[in-house]
Amino acid sequence: MLEAFDGMAYLTREWDAATHEQAAVDYCTLFVLPKGVSPMAGAWLGQGDREPNGVHIQTVVSSLSARVGFPLPESLAAAPPEHAGLLLFLGGQLACATDSELSKEAIPFLKTTLCPWFARFSQALARSTVSPFYSKVGQLLGDTYDEYLC
Repeated sequence: MLEAFDGMAYLTREWDAATHEQAAVDYCTLFVLPKGVSPMAGAWLGQGDREPNGVHIQTVVSSLSARVGFPLPESLAAAPPEHAGLLLFLGGQLACATDSELSKEAIPFLKTTLCPWFARFSQALARSTVSPFYSKVGQLLGDTYDEYLC
């Protein structure tokens, strides 16, 4: 997967203060400020009658969390249930579960929670930034979506 980031030496070098500051600015511009690219399903859903909305996805995630209770890393502990990072993490946990019945739930979970909106999100991410890192992340997410998921 890291091959997707070839030519991006700043990922492997030690960052100076200016690089850290620029990364924080890029993150804020993309994911915090109003004209950015929201990583939340609700920002991309509910526009068609056949499409689920953010509340539906929150219900699916809450149900899974109550039933399985995967421990969340600190970085995702406060994330909303419809956050892209949380959905990808939970899908990965399901896929890697030692319980074969639970691991079979990974693809249906991701199809329900990500497929209706993830292509629009990843495309917007790839084209909404001058940051080579976030542009590549958007491309990688979009390629993964197209090739493996939906």
